Amino acid sequence: MSVQYTCIGTIVNTQGLNGELRLKENIDISEFFDKFDKIMLKSGNDYIPFNLKKIVKHSKKGWVVTLKNIDDIKKAETFIFRDIYIPSSFDYGNETFDIDEAEIEYFTIVNDVRYALLEIKENGNEDLLTFANENGKEMHIPHIDHFVVDIDHESGEIVLQNFDGLDEI
Repeated sequence: MSVQYTCIGTIVNTQGLNGELRLKENIDISEFFDKFDKIMLKSGNDYIPFNLKKIVKHSKKGWVVTLKNIDDIKKAETFIFRDIYIPSSFDYGNETFDIDEAEIEYFTIVNDVRYALLEIKENGNEDLLTFANENGKEMHIPHIDHFVVDIDHESGEIVLQNFDGLDEI
């Protein structure tokens, strides 16, 4: 059985210059949101987790959210107008959460080089996945079936269709 997710709000803007995001909630999350260590963004038909660093109540219906590895306004701007999801298979009233405690870092391997997933950016009809290797070399891949073959949510591996020039994108 696949995990079901609930949209809890939308990133409406950035807050400051250090990567903070303003979240406008769709449902009242004040009773349980501080219990989470990650949130999900939808990319195509998949949900990609991002680890939370900090969350602070900002207004009656809003929060300031800081994500790990999002530390400047340029990176934060890529999240504006994105919906935020959490697993909906836990009991809100009893605070019984069944979120996986393991932090999954999503990655892909191209020509035996590991690239970490940095961000997901809306790009017209499809999202754009940005990966970087340990030397900082980035590659941008459209999240469409032609390029993204599989996403293993247990290991974090994103399997890409191999083609000539993939590592030069």
